[in-house]
Amino acid sequence: MNTRLQLELTVTLGTFSLSAALRLGDEPLALIGPNGAGKTSLLLAIAGLLTPETGTLSLGDAKLFDRAQRVDVPTEARAIAYMPQDDALFPHLSALGNVEFAVAARHPAWTRAQTAERAHALLKELEATPLAPRKPAQLSGGERQKIALVRALGAEPRALLLDEPLAALDATARRQVRAFLFEHVAALKLPALVVTHDPDDVRALGGRVAALEAGRVIQTGSLDELRAAPKSPFIAQFAGATGAP
Repeated sequence: MNTRLQLELTVTLGTFSLSAALRLGDEPLALIGPNGAGKTSLLLAIAGLLTPETGTLSLGDAKLFDRAQRVDVPTEARAIAYMPQDDALFPHLSALGNVEFAVAARHPAWTRAQTAERAHALLKELEATPLAPRKPAQLSGGERQKIALVRALGAEPRALLLDEPLAALDATARRQVRAFLFEHVAALKLPALVVTHDPDDVRALGGRVAALEAGRVIQTGSLDELRAAPKSPFIAQFAGATGAP
């Protein structure tokens, strides 16, 4: 099955203009860039939460957005899971309830028993069964991120968007959760765009990097390639290059 995510989008937010072209296969792509570069705006446009002025977006053989042809598939029909920085779990639901919500949205005709069975299976698959009865306030930051990932998978997405999934964690929790989170993301074999400010995240993802600055993708490649020939001071510092471009 074709799982390629392809986009060429232009988004205008006040005086800020974002214009990006990316192609993702079945491995994660780390999206890096300084604050204000447009990283979150790009994820929101892909998810359908921002409407681009021009461009196209396709996932596999399905066209999700095409301004010229007046195609704009609603967010809920795009089969793209978006994990914001704050995990956005429903505070009044247990971890299990949060996952059941996503499963029920994907399979509205299922019975409560079928929904619960699938939710329990997902929690078990991602080693999170002990967290099932707890509400978000009873979970650590790392545990909330695990449940956020399980809930995202409950909707059976064809692509994943993760906006700094480890940014809110302390250094110890970040190390513990990083391997878990990115190991499962890589195993899904889905297009995954992961915003990060941490080179260790890029190494854990093991895939390509796209550097976004001032609303433009100025360089793509592996971390080693960016280190060898960085195209901006930000990239040189991020990749650990010994000399400035």
